[in-house]
Amino acid sequence: LGTSSDKVVISFDESAADFTTKLQSSSLIGSVSVDKMQPMSTYGCIWTITFLSNLGDVPLLQHNGLLNLHGTNVSLSITEKTKGSLGPQHVVVNNLEEGQMYAARIAAGNEAGYGPYTSVARVASSPPENPSLSLGIVTKSSAEIIYTEPNPNGSSIESYKFEWTSSSFESLTTATARIACADGSDILGSFKFACGVENEGRSEETVPIDIRSTPDEVSLALNAIKSINEVEVSVVTNISSELEWALTFLYDSGQRGSLSIDSDSLRCQSEDQTILESEVTMESETPLPLDYGSTTVSAGDLCGGVHLDEFSSVQYLTFSLESGLVTSGSYQLMLDNQSTSCLPFDASGTQLKAAIQDLDYVGDIDVTAKLSGGVYEYTIVFQGDYPFGGGDWPALSVNALHFGKGDCDPFVGGVNHKATILPVRDDTTCVNGS
Repeated sequence: LGTSSDKVVISFDESAADFTTKLQSSSLIGSVSVDKMQPMSTYGCIWTITFLSNLGDVPLLQHNGLLNLHGTNVSLSITEKTKGSLGPQHVVVNNLEEGQMYAARIAAGNEAGYGPYTSVARVASSPPENPSLSLGIVTKSSAEIIYTEPNPNGSSIESYKFEWTSSSFESLTTATARIACADGSDILGSFKFACGVENEGRSEETVPIDIRSTPDEVSLALNAIKSINEVEVSVVTNISSELEWALTFLYDSGQRGSLSIDSDSLRCQSEDQTILESEVTMESETPLPLDYGSTTVSAGDLCGGVHLDEFSSVQYLTFSLESGLVTSGSYQLMLDNQSTSCLPFDASGTQLKAAIQDLDYVGDIDVTAKLSGGVYEYTIVFQGDYPFGGGDWPALSVNALHFGKGDCDPFVGGVNHKATILPVRDDTTCVNGS
């Protein structure tokens, strides 16, 4: 193999089984699979050798010439049929400090030196700690919930998710994730979890997870998915040909979306991909609690607290994206069953005001706009009363059929574009620096 001095002697008509045994006796070759074919047009043999444990671009086997082969027009050649590949790679860096922001980059090197580095990726090592929560003023129809900013653990807090119910949040959703080789051979390689959130039109996946990772390592990978609050992982089965984990989703209520396994970088040692099995089974899907409600509040510059309401003359619209830079695209807003014209992603306050005022029953409104860290924020104030339902203005909503699609232009650049509308009854002001 390559420049190795290890040698094996192969007969001109060696069987596939004996060829396999002889090759595997070399310390550098590892596990292989050999298939033999005897073409009808010649008296020779063709052996196809697949390297099972020596991954990547394996060097060609070498031979010592034709001195020991006898016959008419004898020839012997070794050619590469399929170039090997290691597939997606990852490095696990241990002993990091919790809550610290880290930067990472990578460059490839050869005998001439190292090439250019990738762009820098910055990640926080963990989600924020839990905020403190207390109950403020309670009336017959409302309750004031007071919260304080927790330790952000290395990255600025972008938003808060509020949930409420008249029952409890004690029920937990559980699932099992299983990977197995049906013929009993060893599982090799790495895999990823993919989580699709249908109502938000997006999908996330974990980093590659080595098949022999510990439950804590699997948990860390899953917890990096933003649509999953927190998940605990424990081992159900752990043998060389089968692995099964129990997943317990903490805190989140209701359906988390679809969770699946990307097994493209997994294989069975027998190299029969038809017997590789992978699946995620939801054991208990938690229904939403009684009288459940939720909302996401931008951390922004709102101070103290907000009184949320389904109806409000003051409403906040935020257009944001998870990463990258959006350069074009548009979307529609709705008021009851009416839709605005398509609004550019970076609409000015004047453009937004004109689009909303074109809707029926909308009179004068005030709109202010600002750009903050790549996030477009608008404050919309309806003047006068809504002509139906007691005069309260209903909340605007985003037309999901025409959000970067449908009649509107698709978003170009960035990922996970999102528009959020928050109807606010009152803002409580900051007092004494709180």
